[in-house]
Amino acid sequence: MQKAANVAYALFVVICMAAVTWPGMSIVGTMMEPRILGMPPAVAWSGLWIVLSFIALLAYDFAVERES
Repeated sequence: MQKAANVAYALFVVICMAAVTWPGMSIVGTMMEPRILGMPPAVAWSGLWIVLSFIALLAYDFAVERES
């Protein structure tokens, strides 16, 4: 189970890195409208991935903690 959690988290990290760099940010970073909670789309996009990373880290910690 721990190996599956490691692989799943590593895959999420790669997807997150791709979303906030070239493939993801090139699409979202050029948009000026609509504003999301008063923030430009690029800032909201980065904030979304920070929140998702925190949730993924909690899930990973829960999965690894259960094993030991």
